[in-house]
Amino acid sequence: MTSHQLRVSPKDVGKTLLSFLRDNLQAYPSVKAIKRAIDSKQCKIDGRVEFFSTFPVSNGSHIEITLGTEKKSFPLTAIFEDEAIIIYNKPPHKASESFKELYLVHRLDKETSGAMILAKTPQAQEAFKVLFEKRKVEKHYLAICDGKPEKEEWKMENKLMKIASYQGGVIWGAAPKDQGKTALSYFTRLEEGEGASLLLARPITGRTHQIRVHLKGKGHPVLGDWQYAKRFSCSYHPPRVMLHAQFLSFPHPVTGEQVTVTAPHFPDFIETRQALFGKK
Repeated sequence: MTSHQLRVSPKDVGKTLLSFLRDNLQAYPSVKAIKRAIDSKQCKIDGRVEFFSTFPVSNGSHIEITLGTEKKSFPLTAIFEDEAIIIYNKPPHKASESFKELYLVHRLDKETSGAMILAKTPQAQEAFKVLFEKRKVEKHYLAICDGKPEKEEWKMENKLMKIASYQGGVIWGAAPKDQGKTALSYFTRLEEGEGASLLLARPITGRTHQIRVHLKGKGHPVLGDWQYAKRFSCSYHPPRVMLHAQFLSFPHPVTGEQVTVTAPHFPDFIETRQALFGKK
């Protein structure tokens, strides 16, 4: 990994971030590598992470970019499987939509890891829709958040809606009472560390980015979630959003028997937890 520090001069004003870096990092041959670093949140402008390669640079801005970082890849492991369903321990950076020849039951954000259910038949997929509507699927997440929430336990309930969109993504946030969809989450603080806390998050509803938006609204965004937070008080910066879907429990859509699974943590989550709390 190589870190580069640059200052924007008057002649570069009006250029996009990618163009500026391409013109001023001439010794670094790959434009794709530069864009990959920006997309991977390895570029800062005046101390703030910028992940839009089209962002216009300003005179005098200080730009720092780290090149040569690659996303770690982890194996895909099934933690439950029968003739109707399969539950994977989804690795970070794998899109939910990338599972071919299977039927999506629910989604995990791309950087979120953990237990994810997929149906093998359309009938099982339809049965899961009913289970989710009736709130029969219990979900527990572990989240490492910035700072220390005041309360040990709390509830977040509001209405969420899409408030902005950008290349390749959307931003969700609180909606007026007459708009959006109800979002309900329960949180428990499990551990405290160096500028961060380990939380158990139990989303009752399943809105897009629900846990991330609720924690941002509380003032304690998930570490690594540069999409919803531009700065963190914690000095440790993990390689991705520190959110893991650890536990699922639900009645089987065919047999009715209760299925309960726990998804092991991936190395990047373990390393972050050790760095902040001194334990796995």
